[in-house]
Parts: sequence; C-alpha cells; structure tokens
Amino acid sequence: MPSGHRRDVGETRLPLPTRISIPWLNRVIRFNHVTLLLRVGLAIEVAALVVAVWWFAVHGIGWFEVVVCVVMFLMNALGITVGYHRLFTHRSLQARPWVRLVIGIWGAMGMQGPILYWVSIHRKHHRYPDEVEDPHSPRPSGRGWLAVARGAIYAFVGWIVSGEYCLYPEYIKDLKRDPVVRFVDRYYSLWVIAGVIVPGLIGLAWYGTWQGYWACAFAGGPIRLFFSLTGTWYVNSAAHIFGSRPFATTDLSRNNRFVVFATVIGEGWHNNHHAFPRSANMAAQPYQIDFGYQFIRLLKHFGWVDRVLVDLGKTVDVAEPGAPSATGYPESEKPIAVDA
Repeated sequence: MPSGHRRDVGETRLPLPTRISIPWLNRVIRFNHVTLLLRVGLAIEVAALVVAVWWFAVHGIGWFEVVVCVVMFLMNALGITVGYHRLFTHRSLQARPWVRLVIGIWGAMGMQGPILYWVSIHRKHHRYPDEVEDPHSPRPSGRGWLAVARGAIYAFVGWIVSGEYCLYPEYIKDLKRDPVVRFVDRYYSLWVIAGVIVPGLIGLAWYGTWQGYWACAFAGGPIRLFFSLTGTWYVNSAAHIFGSRPFATTDLSRNNRFVVFATVIGEGWHNNHHAFPRSANMAAQPYQIDFGYQFIRLLKHFGWVDRVLVDLGKTVDVAEPGAPSATGYPESEKPIAVDA
C-alpha cells in the first residue's frame, strides 16, 4: 500500500531530460524525448486504427485477414509473456540463443518498448508493487470514485505518456551484457515496422494484389496492436483493481478472468504471479489455463529451453549482488521446482 515516502529517490532514471535554450525568450525548455516518441507512436497507432476500421468497413474483411491478425497477436503475446516477462525479466527459464532472439523480436513487434526498458520497469513494479514508487500502480488520485477512475486510467495508459516510462539501469545489470538483448534493442524500431510490413507482404503473396497487401497490413498491424497493447494495459490496471485474491500478497494484484480472456496467454492470473513471480507457470489451480506455460513446455519438449522453474512455494531474487532487489523477492530463498 502507498506509504507516502519515496524510497527510490537515489535511483537513476534515463534518459535525462533534453534541454533547449531559447535566448530571445530567456527560457529553457526541458522535455523527455522518449516520452515524446511514445506520444507520437500512440497517436500514429490511434490514427492507423481509425483508418483500418474505415478500410474494413468499406472493403469488408475476409477469413485470411482474421488469421493473419490472430497469428500476429499470438506471436506478440508469446513474445511478451514468455520472452519479455518470464525469460528476460524473471529468468524463469533458459533458452537457446536463437530462441531468445526470435521470441525477443516477437515481443518487440508488440510496440511495448525495448527489452531493457520493459524489464527495468517491470522489475521495479515488483520491488514496489502498488506503492508510490511503482511506475504504473492504479493508486486512487484523491478520494471517491473519480479518484479511482483517474488511478485506473493512469495505470492503463496514462503512465506511459506522463513521463514514467523510463529506463532504470540499476535493475538490468544482468541484461546489459546480453548480446541478444542488445541486438534486439538496437533494431527495435525495425521490428515494430516489420510488424506492419510483414503481414502486408503475406497478404500481397496470398491475394496477389495491393488491396490484399493493405488488408493484411491493417489486420496484422494497427488492429493487432490495439488488442495486444490493451491486453497488457489491462494487466497493469484491471488486474490490480478487480478480481479474486487467493494469495495474501502485500500488493493489490488480482486474478481477473476478463484479463485472462483479453491476454489469452495466462497473464490474467496476476495474483498468482505476484505470489510466485519466479514461476514459469502462472496457473495455480487445476481449472486455470496458462497458454504461455504450455508454449514453454512445447519448447522444452524439442530441447530448445531448459531449467524451467515452476516455483509455487518459494521465490528468489534476480538482482546482482549490491544492486537493489530487482523484483522484491526474498534474497535468501532458492527456487524449488525445476523442469516440472
């Protein structure tokens, strides 16, 4: 719960603000160029989404465009939950370099930021869940239902465009040296663009017309991004406001069935995840399904991943010695179930 006292004052936040001096106005303008790019990127996505909806309203939509959209969405979802989240952030499994590369690119196509940014933010979220230091907690802003609504909107998308989307380098010392992560992040913009162009080229090859190109580019691009982005934003907001709490965590995380449906790949079992953040499997009950974990099991079957941690009893810190606890886990405990 919010304590009212910030414990992250000494932590580094990158990038540093850009300063532009205007001599004739005797003013200095400071702005964060990452925040500016995020605002422009989201504005482009909204505009492209409107155009895509208009396109399909005029031309109609075929089954192939639906397939392209679904496949691209699943690639994004698995790239985020298995790659960005469980592999790079929580180190719940080990994977061959080519698997790390492919799944990292799938995640980057989701336009949720470079791996280092995403991981540092999420590790900080686990260190200070629903505290004042949490980058995207849906803490009420004031009192009453309007305050709750403002907090929910902030956690959904407001934090991204308000300047809280930053790189926290103390949380990613282990990943800075990773050549796969550096490569994926270096060409992050290329992967985002490819996430629109590639489905378009698939449509061109299938239909043999430029109309087919645009149909699949819209379906696999802005339409797919709308569902993949909002799915993640629901985890940050709805899964900390509504739902069940089978585990008595110190935060507000909840298992939310709507978020389970919206994300498809298991992220809606959010209270389970906060209770056992290092576990590769987020489904704690027999009736719960975690498709992200099933995908990990498939990769393990082919020998492409190993050391899969299914840790539903204890947790372990992923930070380097001397660094702040990157996830808020007890540092003295070790994972207990490997390759389950």
